[in-house]
Amino acid sequence: MVNQPTVTIFAGVNGAGKTTLYFLAQEKGINLGYRVNVDEIAQSIGDHRDRQTQVRASRIAIKMRKVHMDDKLNFNQETTLCGKSILNLFDELKENNYKINLHFVGLDSPQTAKERVKIRVSKGGHDIEPHLIDKRYYESMQNLLKVIPLCNEILVYDNTKNYELIAKITNEKIDILKNVEWFNNLISEKIKSQNYSYDNEYNYSSRIKL
Repeated sequence: MVNQPTVTIFAGVNGAGKTTLYFLAQEKGINLGYRVNVDEIAQSIGDHRDRQTQVRASRIAIKMRKVHMDDKLNFNQETTLCGKSILNLFDELKENNYKINLHFVGLDSPQTAKERVKIRVSKGGHDIEPHLIDKRYYESMQNLLKVIPLCNEILVYDNTKNYELIAKITNEKIDILKNVEWFNNLISEKIKSQNYSYDNEYNYSSRIKL
């Protein structure tokens, strides 16, 4: 559909590198529509470390997103992919005939995410409680599996050391581009739940129907 609106969602645990991936796309001249980013809104209206400012920024972001969805405009946003509200958003986007492009950035462990957040804080960025990072690390991956049927395209990156595109999922068909343990384990779990035969290294085929 020529005029189908597109949403680009950057997802992953805190510290994974979602914002950096967005700016890399910008540097390449890729137009992702209007940016809806809670952290950036918070920085523009007050102290982004203040809880009340964060709540206010979240409300503004929701209103901005609604305006764009009502007008069928392209936009992009970041999310940890945790909680019921983000899953509801995917359903809402689908109901509004949006094309959903998801960029998921993963890391090898919650500890790596915590270290990245510490670096961010040392540069003036906002902090996240370690126990929340632990929770979000695993929840974000489980929710990735849940939204696969709703997405038109998913690009999966491993950013444990440097950004590497490791998989592409289109219409629930996955192309494994590089074997990375955390992602292989996640996909193996998905395949086992659907009674598929599988090889954890995916040597027999790089394409799997989920």
